[in-house]
Amino acid sequence: MLSRRGHAVTLFERFKRYSKPEAVQATSRYVELAKRHGLSPAQFALAFVNSRPFLTSNLIGATSLAQIEEIRKTIAETKRIYGILYSERFEVKAAVKAGELVKAGAIGRVIQTINIAPHQIVQRGVDPYAGGAGGRPDWFWEPTRYGGILTDYTIASTTRFKAASSGAGTGNLLGMYGVDQYILQYDNELQPPWKNLEPYLKLSYPFLHADKIKTPTMFMGGDKDFNVTLVGGEQMYQALKSVGTTAELVVYPGQFHGFTRPSFIRDRYQRWFDWYDKWVLGKTPTPPAAAAPAKK
Repeated sequence: MLSRRGHAVTLFERFKRYSKPEAVQATSRYVELAKRHGLSPAQFALAFVNSRPFLTSNLIGATSLAQIEEIRKTIAETKRIYGILYSERFEVKAAVKAGELVKAGAIGRVIQTINIAPHQIVQRGVDPYAGGAGGRPDWFWEPTRYGGILTDYTIASTTRFKAASSGAGTGNLLGMYGVDQYILQYDNELQPPWKNLEPYLKLSYPFLHADKIKTPTMFMGGDKDFNVTLVGGEQMYQALKSVGTTAELVVYPGQFHGFTRPSFIRDRYQRWFDWYDKWVLGKTPTPPAAAAPAKK
């Protein structure tokens, strides 16, 4: 949890807008309105965002244990997830060490986690509020971003988007056990599923709620990806097909987590463009031009 000195408001220039006189005045009025109705500012803010149809996850910061208790109460009442901690796919050494210290009693229990996944990925030329989850620039495949995981949670939580694309996702975490490179993290941070099943079920929310997904979604991956294996996309694809939701699965042979074959990289971009053209813009994809006949 950041101290006031290290808070984002003081660290980043763009957040100074929250300290302008108009912002301070508006905040004071919101606090007064909350008190008038017997609510704390945190309860008031949570009530507002929970009423938005496009909400997938509340990301309101807590600065006290009392506010965290209010958040827990809201989760119990609304059945909506406050935040998802993937800890850069369980591989942050600091997170592993912190867990060891908690178990040993050397430090107190964890009271807050922060979701730092990309909030919005905008495809060039497309209104982000008109539909379309994904868009996938090159940085999407970097091991610190994990946009496929976020996309799977999003489409299982809202029907706001007209289309989505998911690459290297983990919608069914139980199905990932033993097939990727994170077995030490599974066993040490989550514990094996036969010892601690609950977190696996929580993190498998997209797969276990596939019947709620209505967004046409394209799943992609390389068959040699041992980082976030193709099985995550295959399972989500089959789940959507089973419930009658439009889905497509694209498998690139010989490709790992980061694609290296130029023709496959080009093909991936073209498939993204065609997918969003069809489902977001209502355009018919242009078929590839026929190859010119060889000259004799």
